[in-house]
Amino acid sequence: MTNAKVQRDIHLARSESEVRQCRPTFRELRPHLRSEDQFIERWRKQVPQGYQVIYIIEGDTVAAAAGYRLLNTMAWGQIL
Repeated sequence: MTNAKVQRDIHLARSESEVRQCRPTFRELRPHLRSEDQFIERWRKQVPQGYQVIYIIEGDTVAAAAGYRLLNTMAWGQIL
């Protein structure tokens, strides 16, 4: 067994079409978001709050995706 590292590029979703490509991956952990329209609606509501989606592609499939935003709170300061 080798300890070879695989380099993968992380992409920032800059358009709705890129976010739509990430939906099947998001659905693994968010099965309650049943339709693509519901997924996009929630994404649109969060974008003005600084929400971003990042993803990794393997072949022609989104292999991993995550959404995040930075917040500043009184209790903890800046959090991810």
